[in-house]
Amino acid sequence: MPMLRCCRPLILIAALALQVPVHAQKAADVAADLHMVNDSAAYRQTAEAFVARAMAGDLDAAQKMLSVHMLDRSGTEAIRRALELHILPFFLQGAQIGRSVTVARTTDAGGNSGYAFYMWLAPRDGGEASPFTVYVVEERGRRVVANVLPGRRVSGRHG
Repeated sequence: MPMLRCCRPLILIAALALQVPVHAQKAADVAADLHMVNDSAAYRQTAEAFVARAMAGDLDAAQKMLSVHMLDRSGTEAIRRALELHILPFFLQGAQIGRSVTVARTTDAGGNSGYAFYMWLAPRDGGEASPFTVYVVEERGRRVVANVLPGRRVSGRHG
């Protein structure tokens, strides 16, 4: 138990980051959660880079971050239209990403694994934040965006 005592601040940080009460977690669960937080950090950077490009309205840069598998499966033109009509207009309204983020493991249709980030977009006009999800996977040796769901709240994931 001494190890658990010395790690108490980390347990609290992990619980706060994952929005789970400390008393509800077991030591093994906390260790797994800490591993996931650390392992997902680079994936989150990719998600945030995509959001930054989308908020800037940079269609080409945002499209270059997308999964090749997704582009092949859905067609480049269909994906570009979705970016132009749905994805970029949603993010252009944003001033910044909210602080609340829920992370979950994910796998895309091609079998690539990664993480889903359930996030909030704070609007430029100061109104109510909007939920969105960005799925990032490892594909052919690089992290790519496998899916984006703007404006959709996922129960149990968006706090």
